[in-house]
Amino acid sequence: MKPEPFCDETAEELYEHAPCGYLTTLPDGLVVRVNKTFLSMLGRKQEDILSKCRFQDLLSIGGRIYSETHLMPLLRMQGFVREVALELRCGTGGKLPVLVNIEEKRDSDGAPICNRITVFDATDRRKYERELLEARRKAEAMAAELSQLNATLEERIEREVAERLQAEEALRQSQKLEALGQLTGGVAHDFNNLLQALSGCLHMIEKKAANEQIGPLLQAGRHAVERGAKLTRQLLVFARRQALRPEALDVRDSLLGMSNLLGHAMRQGVKFETALEPDLWPVKVDATQLEVALLNLTVNARDAMPQGGRIVLKARNLSFSSPEGPEKLLGDFVEISVADEGTGMSPEVLDRVFEPFFTTKEVGKGTGLGLSQVYGFARQSQGGIRIESAVGVGTTVSILMPRTAERPAAIAETVLPDNIRGGTVLLLEDDPVVSAVTVSALESFGFVVTHAMTAEEALAALNSCASFDLLLADVIVPGSKNGLDIAREARRMKPNLSVILVSGYNEAITGMSDLEEFTFLEKPYRLEKLVKAICEAIGEKAQPQE
Repeated sequence: MKPEPFCDETAEELYEHAPCGYLTTLPDGLVVRVNKTFLSMLGRKQEDILSKCRFQDLLSIGGRIYSETHLMPLLRMQGFVREVALELRCGTGGKLPVLVNIEEKRDSDGAPICNRITVFDATDRRKYERELLEARRKAEAMAAELSQLNATLEERIEREVAERLQAEEALRQSQKLEALGQLTGGVAHDFNNLLQALSGCLHMIEKKAANEQIGPLLQAGRHAVERGAKLTRQLLVFARRQALRPEALDVRDSLLGMSNLLGHAMRQGVKFETALEPDLWPVKVDATQLEVALLNLTVNARDAMPQGGRIVLKARNLSFSSPEGPEKLLGDFVEISVADEGTGMSPEVLDRVFEPFFTTKEVGKGTGLGLSQVYGFARQSQGGIRIESAVGVGTTVSILMPRTAERPAAIAETVLPDNIRGGTVLLLEDDPVVSAVTVSALESFGFVVTHAMTAEEALAALNSCASFDLLLADVIVPGSKNGLDIAREARRMKPNLSVILVSGYNEAITGMSDLEEFTFLEKPYRLEKLVKAICEAIGEKAQPQE
């Protein structure tokens, strides 16, 4: 059978150059007509195809060559073949994915005459199908991941809410302690001035009173002043308004030196032990405040064991490679801890344990400032504090002090002067009672004193013709400048002028780089100590005369 000719040349041209392949086969699949597009897709010449091969010989499905019995019924399906991978076996040896549509022609008796076949290049379609399949796989993977996330969403939300509540509680506690610190700092400032005045008055009474019966009363008064001074120091350390005098310390030697003092604080039935690592790093802290902090912790531990027990003073080196704890500690630290086997504390008590004046002891047996002082000392020393406690098990309080590169210095002995030859002193003090007592005491030792109440009065005196051997200035005074500013100005005007700064509330000088240039006394101080400091500052080798 020969294919029917086209009615005109235009139809022939459209057939030959159509965007898809056209071919006609006999019922058994023998190819009798093809267009140029199909030959281009096949990569073979027309003379190699026509009447020489069957269409099914040019195809494979899934890499297999099917016989006429299997393939032709498949191709006779109406419409495009879908879901079955048909491949055209090209003359180059390759395979081209195609979609095939076959139309079977029959005569009036129903006998098959020929097959008209359309072949489409499915390369892009297969590409899109692969991309769609990959997208589907990704979507399924994402859906599985979302399903897993949803399964744990409630748990993660509960955990994050708990962490947020914990952070908010820590913030509230920090704000509460900061507010209490500001309050206690202001109270301590005024209280220190009162103690200074009282101390000076007791000293002057002792110098002038001839009655020996007054001696015990004066001694009791001095003890009361010292107790009040210790109380205000604890308040200021908690409030972080107290300028510490840090020095490099050998922790092991310092703790061994304190162990005798701490051991004496024990009572019968309480055993005190130490467990110190041999190669502890040096730290830079205020040695006196460290001693007070450890004494407070040891006394608290002792009082927590009414039936007796064991207290252990421990020290070890710790390093944090990432921010640790609420203080975000990072680097090398020395941990000093006091552990007891006492009654322990409940979670409710632990929440308030660092608040000033909070105590679980009976009335009259505790001020409630011990742990707050330890807290303030640790934070002001750029360190941190940890506390662990369980009811009936015991408590461990740990202070973390940052490691220093400085080497501990040897302790130098102070040589007291033999006599006093007097000198001229400019006193800057705004408290009238403190200034009156100080002027009277210094004049009794032979010093000539000029008193200034404000910073402006002190500057006017320095600019006058008067010559001064020493400036004695309170840090907190009225005026546009404080005592430290006046000290700096005085040094610029008179480089050889000796300067002593005093304060009971020295937040203003905390962190000042040039503070070490001046002698500093903490209020309240004994007048003998002041006179001795003045003599040393102006170069007098003299001892105060009583």
